Amino acid sequence: MAHRSPEDLQDRRDIHRAQVLLGLASGLTDVESAEALRRRAAVESVSLHAAALAVLSDSPVDDELAFRRPVRTGRHLSAVASSPPRHDP
Repeated sequence: MAHRSPEDLQDRRDIHRAQVLLGLASGLTDVESAEALRRRAAVESVSLHAAALAVLSDSPVDDELAFRRPVRTGRHLSAVASSPPRHDP
């Protein structure tokens, strides 16, 4: 069994994380998200790892892979009460 370098292991982790995030954000299966990542790498003539890093970045630019991670503002979401229905006599 060949030993992998720490860099190779990190690349594989990055690719896997990008595929999972892409699947969650876009509602894709594991196979579909892996294919979307491979397609992006091919279209842009970059490595699979470079395509994964674009997905993991704060502002991906490709529509197919674009999604926004929540911005951390320190605020919490809270329920907002709606106005009660109006009853006209």
